Amino acid sequence: MRPGSPVIRNLRTAGLRPDITYRVIVTTNPGDIPRFFPWFEGRTWEIAEDGRYRETLDGDRVVAHRESVLLGISLDILSTTGEQEEHLQPPDQYCHINLPRNPLVIDRIMQYLMSPAGQQ
Repeated sequence: MRPGSPVIRNLRTAGLRPDITYRVIVTTNPGDIPRFFPWFEGRTWEIAEDGRYRETLDGDRVVAHRESVLLGISLDILSTTGEQEEHLQPPDQYCHINLPRNPLVIDRIMQYLMSPAGQQ
């Protein structure tokens, strides 16, 4: 999911089909929790507008939000903190490696699969 990569270039060139609802589920670390991904102290490296790398809390340690954007598809952002604290998973469950196993991600995907488009 790197900007300018062949995969992203192909996705952007292909465009969106009107009969498909696209989803991009990402995570964020607004609480600046180091346990989110200890190797990088809870941060994700991204390529800034000037082409330099910088750290951000808007990512899953591997892919930053700005690198996940595809024109016409909004980001569905899951946070390590929030108003429903009792349902949150440990911070490390929001990093790139564990995200596919995070019960909140699985629940969100099941909601999308079970609900007709436009009724989420």
